[in-house]
Amino acid sequence: MTRDARLAGNVVSLALAQGATLVFGFVLWVHLGRALGAEKLGMLAFGMALVSYFVLTVALGFDAVGVREVSRDAGRERQIVPHLMGLRLSLAAGASAAFVGTTIALDLEPAYQAAVIVLTGLVVARAIQFDWIYQAREQMGIVSARNATASGVTVAIALLLVREPDDLLMGAVALAVGPLVANLGLLALYTRNAGFPRPQFDRNAWKTLLAPALPLAASALVSQFYYNADKLMLEAFRATAEVGLYEAAYKLYAIAVAPAGVLYTAFYPALSGAFGNRDAMREEGRRYGGVQFAIGPPLALAGAVLAPDLIELLFGAEYLGAATALRILFVYAGLTYVSMTFGVPLMAWNDEKSYMKSVLGGGVANVVLNVALILPFGLTGAAAATLASESVVTVGMAVRYRRLSGTLLPDTLGRGIVVALGGGLAPALIGDALGLSVLPTLALVGAATAVTGWLTGLVDPRTLRVALLRRNS
Repeated sequence: MTRDARLAGNVVSLALAQGATLVFGFVLWVHLGRALGAEKLGMLAFGMALVSYFVLTVALGFDAVGVREVSRDAGRERQIVPHLMGLRLSLAAGASAAFVGTTIALDLEPAYQAAVIVLTGLVVARAIQFDWIYQAREQMGIVSARNATASGVTVAIALLLVREPDDLLMGAVALAVGPLVANLGLLALYTRNAGFPRPQFDRNAWKTLLAPALPLAASALVSQFYYNADKLMLEAFRATAEVGLYEAAYKLYAIAVAPAGVLYTAFYPALSGAFGNRDAMREEGRRYGGVQFAIGPPLALAGAVLAPDLIELLFGAEYLGAATALRILFVYAGLTYVSMTFGVPLMAWNDEKSYMKSVLGGGVANVVLNVALILPFGLTGAAAATLASESVVTVGMAVRYRRLSGTLLPDTLGRGIVVALGGGLAPALIGDALGLSVLPTLALVGAATAVTGWLTGLVDPRTLRVALLRRNS
């Protein structure tokens, strides 16, 4: 199979799996929101936010490091996998104990405490997650199958066992078991093909893995403040029900940025392979950025206009209090695509320290702004703090990207702005003014984005071919 065909297949398989994951996630969180109510949903969101920090101590930055190393030298795989297995299992043991101890120390209501403790399964699941191996091999169909399995098992358990607010514990079981089942299946597949990766406990080898991973881990830790610290602060400063409202809004944000995850996974090996050749770095960065701008900003601006209708349609009138926060989060989604356009290449080009500094700056801003805004403004303040903080991150990454590549992609940025306004914002406002429902308006947005993208050349079929397919190596 040619390089072009393989990357095309990877993008398609990832997109299909991401689509399935989005559908499963949509069904899952809408079902949980309607079955449990805002307060119980808020407690699940609080538990997920809390456990994410302990999951991070297991993940660190090992996935990105592993993909980077193996994509450059396939022979490194058999050296890295056993040592990484041993290191992650060791980290998971400590993180699980610490998470359970923290949950007990919080002195939650017994039912809430039990549900949060069940989420320890996510720490264990992360320790045995080795989909990065298949990403490095550019076997994205396997990565896609793992992701779809995790979300499918989760939603199946939730639909079967969560029927009313008293089923909070079963909701936590669903969230923990789905990823665990998927990761065990992937581990079994790897074992069948390459043998069981017997854990190795070699401190020197661990140090070799930790050195490049820790800056990425620090960046990921700060990133958690964007995704989760606001929920923890809402729980501490406001009310659990507000956490539930914010979680519902955040799930729609997650849908808006999901395509960016597909593009990151598909393009990361290509970006990594360009390292060391500035012309190649610029070209791969342009291709990656072009596709990012063709999808993200139009979707984000349209979502900001349609936010009240979307939240009511999906979660019910009980969640309309999250409409303003959702508008802000949609704008944040558009900025996320810009940030990733400049940030992902930094990781691929061995500049994780600059990436870390940018994220750290945004993280500090996020904490300060959350403390200042959540108490008086609740979930709207949390969303505003997140948007402002991402602006700090984007500027930092853009400055460093320009130094490495010599460009800030002005042509791509300019065309992207035109498509965002003409294909996303304008048709959404027109649909709203005409009183169209959400689905016809979204169809109008899609058509307008395609037309404006074609007129500007941003989504011309030939442009997309260059953006999505690499030349034969």
